[in-house]
Amino acid sequence: MKIVNLIFCILLSLFIKSVGAEEKSISGYVTQEGNRIYDAKIIVNSSSSSSFEAITYSDSNGHFSLYDVPAGQVSLLVFNQAEQFVGEKKIELLENQIINNLRLQF
Repeated sequence: MKIVNLIFCILLSLFIKSVGAEEKSISGYVTQEGNRIYDAKIIVNSSSSSSFEAITYSDSNGHFSLYDVPAGQVSLLVFNQAEQFVGEKKIELLENQIINNLRLQF
């Protein structure tokens, strides 16, 4: 009976932990001189996690999404379709924060 109770407690704690965990994500649009940039390459670096780097691309409407980004200072480097540097934006991402409609305007 003690083993059953122990297993139940472990499973319950894992369930509570997974329900309480929120995804850290950033989504938004890339624009240059008022026009949305499609197929922009966005490189994301986190100063709080030296091993974190992610690359994503904006879609045909200039929209992009990034998931599981570590909390802390985040740099978003943007390049156009010709791989030319467009600009950089630094933001502070809080623990379990979700940022929607971030405008990367250059």
